[in-house]
Amino acid sequence: RAAEETLADLVDAFSGRFETHVATASVESYLTRVAPHYDVCFVGSSTDRSTASRFVSPPTFRKLSDLEADVAIVHRGRHR
Repeated sequence: RAAEETLADLVDAFSGRFETHVATASVESYLTRVAPHYDVCFVGSSTDRSTASRFVSPPTFRKLSDLEADVAIVHRGRHR
């Protein structure tokens, strides 16, 4: 539910239509296909991955390039 609350907080500041999508393909291929239809795409970021996991597969936002939309990375941060 934290992700839904974060998204609700984000869109409350704006008027207009918003859509939420859950990708069933890789995020990169999905955004390449749908991004041209939108002004901006918001992508969540995770800090819960280990260093080894990040080495094997870089964070998604590092793989996103050449999309035909603006991309905003949303990160909730980690409370310590």
